Amino acid sequence: MIIGLLFLLTLATAVWAVRSRSHARATAVPGHLLRAGLALLVTRLSAEAAGVPSLAAMATPLRALGVISGFVCWTQLVWLAAYELTRRGLIIRSIFAGFAIMLTLARAPVGVVAGFTIPALWHFRWRGALDTGQLFRTALGALTLVLLFFVDLSRPVPDTALSALLRDLAHYRLWATVVGAGVAALAVFKCASAFGKDPSLGIRTVSRRLALSHTLVVLIPLLITVGLWAMTTYLGVG
Repeated sequence: MIIGLLFLLTLATAVWAVRSRSHARATAVPGHLLRAGLALLVTRLSAEAAGVPSLAAMATPLRALGVISGFVCWTQLVWLAAYELTRRGLIIRSIFAGFAIMLTLARAPVGVVAGFTIPALWHFRWRGALDTGQLFRTALGALTLVLLFFVDLSRPVPDTALSALLRDLAHYRLWATVVGAGVAALAVFKCASAFGKDPSLGIRTVSRRLALSHTLVVLIPLLITVGLWAMTTYLGVG
């Protein structure tokens, strides 16, 4: 009952975002980005905290918090994806969303469902509403969230040890986390590219702006790789 209601709410927010996209204001974009980032952070940290033995008594409330924050993250991401979305773009993304819904009803693995959900949110027209500083901060914040996605500080409780309801809620929380991290990874590249091409940086020639943009696109994956290597090495030694 609860997971069914959550599924319907998730669909309802997507419909709401699409229907209200013509009224979306550019000034609201930074707020939605901030809320999406904070909600994804809470979703990830609550999942880690629920697996800490010393917090076993609070495991259920922490899991509930993760589900709620995951839903909040989804509402913000779907609003951003619908920002200035054209009819053609809506049709293309509806196809991916339809596959994601069918896979959900077929109880496909969470990763497979998330793999079709992320392309449905692949729309970054909201970058045009950000100034140079906001683009840089968004790229940096998204990079931090992507790195955090790979941090594993606790041993999660196996699904077999959870009740059917808690298992479904855990899958929803994981779906929201994977989708949020996937969109954040794409946002790193999109915002870094837009930042490098911004004329307000003082780089007058187009060729130099393109060179900076391409440098950032190459540098950011390198930073992600080095960061992941450093964290896995540290956690492995610890």
